[in-house]
This record gives sequence, structure tokens and C-alpha cells, in this order.
Amino acid sequence: MPQVSRRFLQSKVQRKMDDLLVELIGRCRSREEAAGFAAALLTPTEKTMIAKRLAITLMLSKGHSPGDIDDILKVSIATVYKVKGWMSTVDKGYLKLIQEFVEHDKQQQEIHDLAAEEAESNWIIPPKGGWSGIKKRQWQKVRDTEMPF
Repeated sequence: MPQVSRRFLQSKVQRKMDDLLVELIGRCRSREEAAGFAAALLTPTEKTMIAKRLAITLMLSKGHSPGDIDDILKVSIATVYKVKGWMSTVDKGYLKLIQEFVEHDKQQQEIHDLAAEEAESNWIIPPKGGWSGIKKRQWQKVRDTEMPF
């Protein structure tokens, strides 16, 4: 867990630091720039911790049970419930962004389902050269579009 000094900061200093963080995040103009910023700013452990919190929020928004979240993300049930309680107090803009991800994931799931349906369908007449190449490409598309949660 990250350590924070026990020595208190002046409120003006804390506000300036908070503003700096938000301003720098807001200035990232591309996914690559944001990834570089996160890599420079956060340790791998901090990135994992933050990513798990985001994933817990996303999965709760999708209706997953705490047990499912525990199994998939390898977090404790206590952490899931802590995030669930925290969700009721956070800024609505954050939850709106999460809801946009839920919608995006629904669209991705539809693409995956269509790919799986196409790969599972049985044609009566095999194409010239046989099924192997076509079916292999179809199942690869299914694997590529599969979502972990």
C-alpha cells in the first residue's frame, strides 16, 4: 500500500498539488500520451491497484456479484464492498464515464457474439479448399473479441 507522510500539508499546497495532477491528466491528448504519463507517475503496484479499483467499479456497474469480482480480479470481498460504498459518494462524472465503458463493453460483447455465431454456424457445402482456413480465421476472431469481464 502506498505510504503518505504523517506530516500535514498546508491546504494551499494540497490544493495546488491536486490542481497540478488534474491539469496534467487533462492535458494528455492521446492514449499513448496518457499511458506514458501514467507509466512515469505511478509504480507498477500503484497502476495495478488503481486499475483494480476501476475494474471493480465497472464490474459492479455491469451487475457482477462480489464473489465473481473476487474470483476474476483476485481482490478481497472487503475491497469490493469498500469500492461499492465509495461509489455512492463519488462525483457523478466518474460514474458517467464508467457507464460509457459499460455501453462500450455491451457493443464489444455483441461483436463477440456475432463472431461466435458465425464461427459456430454449419454450412452445407464446404468452400473450395475445405473448411480449415476459414474456420481457423473465424475462431481466431472469436478469441480476439472475447472480453475478460
